[in-house]
Amino acid sequence: MATTIVQTRTAIPAELKNVRPSGSYYTFDELYRFAQMCHASGLFEDVADAAQAMIKIVKGQELGLPPTTAMSGFDLIKKRLFIKPWIIAAQINACGYGSYRVVSQTPEVCTITFTRKYAGSGWKECPAVSYTFAEAKAHGLVDRSPHWKASPAHMLYQRCMGRGGAMYFPELLAGLAPPPDDMPIAPERHQQNIIDLFGDDARGSTAAPLDVNLETGEIQDDDDNAPGGVREPRTPPVPTPETSGKDNASTATPAGKTSAMLPNAWRDTLEAHKDNQALGRDLQAKVRLALKPGSETTDAKGFELASAVLDTLDNIVA
Repeated sequence: MATTIVQTRTAIPAELKNVRPSGSYYTFDELYRFAQMCHASGLFEDVADAAQAMIKIVKGQELGLPPTTAMSGFDLIKKRLFIKPWIIAAQINACGYGSYRVVSQTPEVCTITFTRKYAGSGWKECPAVSYTFAEAKAHGLVDRSPHWKASPAHMLYQRCMGRGGAMYFPELLAGLAPPPDDMPIAPERHQQNIIDLFGDDARGSTAAPLDVNLETGEIQDDDDNAPGGVREPRTPPVPTPETSGKDNASTATPAGKTSAMLPNAWRDTLEAHKDNQALGRDLQAKVRLALKPGSETTDAKGFELASAVLDTLDNIVA
């Protein structure tokens, strides 16, 4: 017997027409028409009417989610809207300043460690978050759903992800932007990064440190007085067979510096100048790609790019 779906058209308030929700590309009227389609499709069993579908979609727009993702990414339980754990995990992975790692996942307990980048202090590993089967049983969750008996380890993961996301990334669940990480690098750290990159004698002298203008990114040194104003190009350290790896190529350590300092050096240099318009579009794009979370940029490539950035700025000064 065929099932007929009856769609009830409810006009959206006039004052909401042609108005876009926070963070949305669509107007309320466009979203409401899409909500009616979702309800009429019968694909979302927890949605009783177009209004409930609309709430899901608008909430998703606030978090930057596409409409169809929002329809499947939220649960309506007892007239309350709950975000699904896989959406929380996706938000953390996509935000650019957070990550997570499942430490253990058994039918008895799930433990996840969360890491995020804090403004002014960098990346920090947060205290681990756990959720146990005993907790779920004490809250009466085990008796409410057969999934707790069929897949307890997965259910514990979902609860643990929800707990950790709310603890360490509440702004992602609220649709808010994190504090801007615009704290400048200290002059001493900036100069040390350049030494780590190019060595103590990379500029032909170890007597005077480089004078860096943190506002413009300009490097003012003795080369300004070189004959004809010609600057010698910087040469980044060259990887050796002993220090090059299959996955993460490292470079030879200049002037006795430890190799552990080098990755921070080129990354900090690129971070300091990534928004400098003087680099030009192409070089800026390469810098931002190298700094993108998950980038496979090796140390050798990072040194080469940092060298190109500093030489570009030096040539502008000249």
